[in-house]
Amino acid sequence: MNRRFRYILGTVVVFIMICLIVRTLKPLINAEEMMLSAGNAYELNSDWTLRYADGTEEKGVSLPINLPAGKSDVITMMHSVSSDYEGLTLSFYAENASFNLLIDGKPLYEAGVSGTLPFEWGNGDRGDLNITEDVDDVQSKKYGDEPFIKKEAGEVAADLPANLKDGMMTIVLTRVYVKESIYIHEAFVAKRDVRIMEILRNSLEEVVSFVLIQLMSVLIVILDVARYVLERRVKGLYVAALMGIDAMAFILFKSSLTRTFFSQVKLFGKASVLCLDLIPLFLGWVYYNGFRNIFPKLSKGMMGFLTGITLIILMIEGSSEGQNIEYVAILTGVNFAAACFLILIMQIKDKENYIIVCMDVFGLICLGVAVALGLNQNFKRRNEILLHSADVFLVLFFFSLMIQNIFMLLSEYKESVERTEKTLEKQVILAEEARVEAVAANEAKGIFLANMSHEIRTPINAVLGMDDIILRESNDKKIREYAMDIHTAGLSLLSIINDILDLSKIESGKMEIVPVDYDLSSMIHDLTNMIMLRVKKKNLKFEVSVNKELPSRLFGDDVRLKQVITNVLTNAVKYTESGTIWMRVSGIRDGEDEILHVEVEDTGIGIKKEDIGKLFEAFQRIEEKRNRNIEGTGLGMNITMNLLRMMGSKLQVDSEYGKGSKFYFDVRQKIMSEVPIGDFEERIKTIGEDYTYERSFIAPGADILVVDDNSMNRKVFMALLKPTKINITEADSGMKAIELAMSRHFDIIFMDHMMPEMDGVEAFHRIRSLPEGPCSDTPIFILTANAVAGAKERYLEEGFDGFLSKPVIASKLEDALRERLPKELILPAPFDEEETDKEGEDSGFLDELPVVDGLDWQVAFLHLPGKELLRSSLRDFYSIIRLHGEKLNRMKEDLRNERDAYRIQVHGMKSAAASVGIIPLAGMAKILEFAARDGDDKRIEALHDIFLNEWMSYQDKLKGVMGLGEETETEKTEVDKEALGILLCSIGQAMEDMDIDSADDGVKKLMGLKLPEVLKEDAEQLGLLVADLDGDRASEILDRMLKAI
Repeated sequence: MNRRFRYILGTVVVFIMICLIVRTLKPLINAEEMMLSAGNAYELNSDWTLRYADGTEEKGVSLPINLPAGKSDVITMMHSVSSDYEGLTLSFYAENASFNLLIDGKPLYEAGVSGTLPFEWGNGDRGDLNITEDVDDVQSKKYGDEPFIKKEAGEVAADLPANLKDGMMTIVLTRVYVKESIYIHEAFVAKRDVRIMEILRNSLEEVVSFVLIQLMSVLIVILDVARYVLERRVKGLYVAALMGIDAMAFILFKSSLTRTFFSQVKLFGKASVLCLDLIPLFLGWVYYNGFRNIFPKLSKGMMGFLTGITLIILMIEGSSEGQNIEYVAILTGVNFAAACFLILIMQIKDKENYIIVCMDVFGLICLGVAVALGLNQNFKRRNEILLHSADVFLVLFFFSLMIQNIFMLLSEYKESVERTEKTLEKQVILAEEARVEAVAANEAKGIFLANMSHEIRTPINAVLGMDDIILRESNDKKIREYAMDIHTAGLSLLSIINDILDLSKIESGKMEIVPVDYDLSSMIHDLTNMIMLRVKKKNLKFEVSVNKELPSRLFGDDVRLKQVITNVLTNAVKYTESGTIWMRVSGIRDGEDEILHVEVEDTGIGIKKEDIGKLFEAFQRIEEKRNRNIEGTGLGMNITMNLLRMMGSKLQVDSEYGKGSKFYFDVRQKIMSEVPIGDFEERIKTIGEDYTYERSFIAPGADILVVDDNSMNRKVFMALLKPTKINITEADSGMKAIELAMSRHFDIIFMDHMMPEMDGVEAFHRIRSLPEGPCSDTPIFILTANAVAGAKERYLEEGFDGFLSKPVIASKLEDALRERLPKELILPAPFDEEETDKEGEDSGFLDELPVVDGLDWQVAFLHLPGKELLRSSLRDFYSIIRLHGEKLNRMKEDLRNERDAYRIQVHGMKSAAASVGIIPLAGMAKILEFAARDGDDKRIEALHDIFLNEWMSYQDKLKGVMGLGEETETEKTEVDKEALGILLCSIGQAMEDMDIDSADDGVKKLMGLKLPEVLKEDAEQLGLLVADLDGDRASEILDRMLKAI
């Protein structure tokens, strides 16, 4: 509980206590005459004359007064009366005494006496009043026919005569218990209703205390119920209720209201003492329930002590008839002190509720002291004050007990909440650990699958490569049959591996739908060629029906769409032994979209209705016994279903068991060309004939700027545009591009996005911010390998004039140039028969190239259409393998500070691998690039070494391909040290002047020289650094080489 709340609560408690005390003491400081109801109340509390049995008198006595035992057992009290009292009522209260009232010697009223009077009244004169008997033995005597019995009169209300004259009032009090004091309270004369109002007024504090204790007791019980519900264990519910009932009984039995209506004053007094003595016992019981587990021995000992003291008090009260009231008072105080000690000891560890506990103890001590003194005969004059104080302290005690219960409830609720929070935190931690373990397991699975893919694909590709050689070179029919079986089995195994990898990507959420612009007829042609071999092998018919009105070019993920249709077609071939397989492609126009409808129907074995659901479950195969000879893992249709779901579609099945099945789906694709597909077979044929590259224009007067930090990419770009005779200027950074753009005009600028220090987007905005610069209106195209969905739109929104994805395709590059170059600079390409023949020869050399794991020569030739261009680019790639691998590894070691540089470096490596057709390597680099972008260090840790090993492996894989790494020393030129030093200095000067062409020429000359062994490694590194435009490290290598010679 916070400290401020404690202070506020303490202030409220003190305020309530002061108000109760003031309200209690108020009757003691009132004026003698109090206006009540409709009349006056006259106090008769002074000027009394007391006459004792031995004849002695005491005059000027004031009430209340205590008359101790042994002094006199019969006391005569005399006081003057006035005619003003006529018709009023005398209120008189004496403890331990019977009551007789005489007015001017005439008996008027008696109370507490039955039987014959123990004395004669005389002639009515107060002087003639004779006491004839010693009342010590009066209970054993008889007067007349009946005994005289003494009992307490209690509260007396005697009506005075209506014709009362001024005279003398005499009251005779006879002691009931000879060993106890007679205590005379105040005397009043007033109307009966006024006196009742006065009694009610004096009892107001008792009534309020009774009600407050009742309410607080109920609230304490409610709080205990709440604590029971919260903690699920008993907290002394009935004990708290009993303690409240006991406290209310104590107030009730000692109340003036009770003695007004009942005369058994002594009985009620004993009952009030009994109730009071039970309070410490009940309180100890409450604390014992809460702390017996903390202090077991002390708790039991104190409870035994409280119980023993309470029993002793009860025995004294029950046997002594009140004679030993002093001992009762002492034991009551001891009982309360013991209860206080129990509370303090048991709350020693409860620092939160320390103040409330102290208030609790203080209230209990004050209550015990007040009642103990009130019971003691020596303090009878302060009896009323002490009894009123007892009420106040009892209320204060219950109030503090209630507050303590509230605090305990809040504390327990807080502890419960904290336990719940800790439990939730543990569950969250466990869930997070489980998630981390799952992610790690998934990563491990991904790494395992990547390794497995690599380890299995490599030997399979080698086997299939050798198998292709056997099929091409062998004329033995038997051997060719065996080779064909090897080919089929190898393709089947590769298909299984691809299915497993695809399923893993889908489950991990790494499978992406990447829409691109594609030719629909070309995709259908590829599907037809792919499935035709399987169809012919099983002597099946294959019929294709394509709606001639379908758009020729669409925008979507043609790779995944082709995979879906391939899986369905393959499934149809597998389960069809005879008959026909149909593939139908139609569509419905919907605004700017075409909803493609694809159907694949077969005359196969069909599927039972109850088995259709199993068809789409992973690793499930229907009718396993019947189809055990059919190859497959049961993954194909599950992957198909998931891919279609990612494209917003769903695979539907209609099947009749024993007759065949039909699979169909609808997928939305954006229309990119309104030209209808027409006869797709003729269209495919035309595309195949036009595939051979021919330059369509030249632009010798055009100047373009190519900005890319990767020298290999720049060389490829220049080689692609070499036939157009365009003047090309290079820049290796954004800052260099800005300097060139400020110095001269360019017709087009091609800007790479990912570059260190300043990327292409920032450089673009800087160039555009130069309104009077020579290139302020120059079209600027962005070059990027991140051709993901929406990338083109984002770059165009950024302000770029065009978008080209890397690796750059020659035809798309020429289309961009033809569109944005000034028309006057574009000239028709002259016919060159020799060059045309050369290009025709180039297009056929791919069949002669060796199989290289992971390298697709067709993809490489698509980006590098020319034998020399392909050889040059491959040589450049081969030369950067070690340098870029080592550079990436250095960045990985300080990934926290080099993450952005790591991302840019692996982006360049991705682009380099893709440009020479090594697509798997480029794919792994892309994953690392995205991981670096997203700050996913775990993924980088998992894949970095795998990627780097694969990257470095191409030093061996490419060795010997197109003459790479096979230069002999005999082909190199010898040179003396002086000439070598001059050459090295010229390379260094060219690097300082940023003369890229001169530096490249110098490196080529250097690599053609026969160098000493100590310089060979440095020379290779120098070549890589010059190609990478790393002037600082190149300068270090040059200095080392110059010192060595």
